Amino acid sequence: MTARRVVSSVENINSLPDEVLCHILSFLPTKDAVRTSFVSRRWRYLYTLVSNLDFELRPDYGDDSSVNQLMNFVDRVLLFHSRPSVVRFRLKCIHYNEGIGTPQFDTLRIDGWIRAVMWRSIQELELDITESDINLEFLPASLFACETLVVLKFCLVSGYDSSDFPSKVSIPTVKRLIIRNMRYEGVNPIITHIVINAPRLVYFSYSESELHHLVL
Repeated sequence: MTARRVVSSVENINSLPDEVLCHILSFLPTKDAVRTSFVSRRWRYLYTLVSNLDFELRPDYGDDSSVNQLMNFVDRVLLFHSRPSVVRFRLKCIHYNEGIGTPQFDTLRIDGWIRAVMWRSIQELELDITESDINLEFLPASLFACETLVVLKFCLVSGYDSSDFPSKVSIPTVKRLIIRNMRYEGVNPIITHIVINAPRLVYFSYSESELHHLVL
C-alpha cells in the first residue's frame, strides 16, 4: 500500500462520527481502546465514550507492584468514563498469592467498580475471578436487585470460605445466567446450595461447579 493510500485511509477513518468510532472501540479490550488515545488529538478521549468495558487483570509473576498498577488503571478508566450508560462490563482477575505479604486484589475497589457500572444502567456483567485469598464480600448485595441487568456470568474460584456469598439470590430482570467453574478451595467452603429467583430467565448454563443444590 502506498503512502498516499495510507494517508487516505486514515483520513477516511477520522471522518467517521464519534459514535461510529466509539462503537468500533467497544469491541476491543479496554487497555487497547485506551492506547488509541495516543493516535491523535481527535482520538484522545474517545475511549471514555465506549459502551463496553473489558478488563483482564493478570499481574506479572514476582512483580509486587503490578497488582496495584492494574487496579489503578481500572480506577482511572472508570473515573474518566463519561458515557451515561454501560452495556457490558467484563472483569477477569487471575492471581495466586505466592507467600505472606504478596499483594492481593483489593475487594473494596472491586466492589466499587461493580457499583459504578450498576449506577450506569449495566446490562451485561461478567465476573471471572481467580484469587487464592479473595473474600467474596466484594459482591454487593444490590447487584442481585439491579433493574437493568439482563446478562449475568460468574466464574469464581476462591481460596476463602464462601460464607459471604448469598445462599438466596433474586435477579428479577436477568434473562441469561451463566455459572461456570464456581469453586471454593479454602478450608471452610460453607455454601453448598443457592436458591435463585429469576422470573424472566430464558437461558441458563451451569458447569464445573461444586454446589450440591441449585434451585431456580
